[in-house]
Amino acid sequence: MYRIALAVMAIALAIGPVCSDKQTIKLAHRVFKSQAEAQQQGSSSLRGTGLIGEPYDLGNGLKVAWPTLKCKKPLYGYLSISVPDPKNPGQDRTEQANLVLDQSGKTPDTYDILYIDLNCDGKFGDGERVVGTKPTGTAATSSGREISVDYGVVALPIGLPGHETEHVAITFTKDDTGGAVYYCPACLLEGEMQTASGPRALRIVDESFNGSFADYGSDMVILGNERQVLSKIISVDNAFSNFQIAPDGSSFTISPYTGETGKVAFDVKLKSAADLQISGQARSSDVTLSLGLVSTTGLSLPARDYPQSYIYMQCKDGDLLWVAYTSMDVPIHVAANETTTVKAGSPMSLEVVVNGATSPGATADLTYTVKGVSGESYSRFINYRKDGTNYTTVGAKAIIMDAAGKQVVEATLEPG
Repeated sequence: MYRIALAVMAIALAIGPVCSDKQTIKLAHRVFKSQAEAQQQGSSSLRGTGLIGEPYDLGNGLKVAWPTLKCKKPLYGYLSISVPDPKNPGQDRTEQANLVLDQSGKTPDTYDILYIDLNCDGKFGDGERVVGTKPTGTAATSSGREISVDYGVVALPIGLPGHETEHVAITFTKDDTGGAVYYCPACLLEGEMQTASGPRALRIVDESFNGSFADYGSDMVILGNERQVLSKIISVDNAFSNFQIAPDGSSFTISPYTGETGKVAFDVKLKSAADLQISGQARSSDVTLSLGLVSTTGLSLPARDYPQSYIYMQCKDGDLLWVAYTSMDVPIHVAANETTTVKAGSPMSLEVVVNGATSPGATADLTYTVKGVSGESYSRFINYRKDGTNYTTVGAKAIIMDAAGKQVVEATLEPG
């Protein structure tokens, strides 16, 4: 389960020097005290994991020594984190930190004890038991009454030099439909840089959960109140600047971008042309460049290829909003001093693949990909009312017939 807040990306619309000189700025490490504070001032992402009544089979062969629990119906889950891979220097591997929620009995039906395997060793030792605090009152939701427990901030000892811990804020939410644990980065690096409009605060958030603040294409830069993906070129005061962060996160260097640029225009067709909005990211093949896209006249980008770009499109159709997300396969080539038109959307087609069913009675596996006018693929389509209710994932209807033309089965398939 994932709850993702769409980050607002800063976009460069004109090119000019942000400052006349190269700057190197020291960064300080800051840890927040709660998830609310972390989300307000730092992280744009809130990840989640569903909970079940028995331990997950993570398939990693780790034998877990679960703690002695008080309640009769504990809830089990895990957090996905990244750790350095000793077999592949410079790369990460994903590990799961097992967790279980218990009840102290002080408040009926409240899971106020969290056990979490912070170092992923299959044991629950000192410092891996966290007492939560139930917020005052409960909130009414469409699925009933919601109860939340705040476990504060825990430190994952993932061992990257300079930042041996990754601080994560954790909460638990339960309503009539079930429960889940939500977590987000609870630390960041911060400093101050000089810009053409005066000094501005700059923060860097470890959105990739691996203890590093130098992951281009995934970590986040917050300049004042503007968020953008960490990139070797960023937008500052409607101008491009070269940006380089030290591997240990101790400082960053920024200097004026003096390279060539080109302009980007969009030709996008969806279900309706009403209130059409476009955003996304232009990404280089090595993702060290990741710059915001928006359907604004005169959008400029550094001249180069962006083969791993993606687009988010939204339009209005009656009282519904229709949204389409492409996969990261939209090729954008920006030529110097020229305007590049990016086409996407309709007319669309289905690429269907059927595996199996080579003989009567055999099982068939049917998958499909939605392709747009430029060959771009789509990861999902949704529609919802403007107030956010009636959220629906839109899929394709598949009808399978036998050799005589008789319908055998009908189903709705979701992209992916």
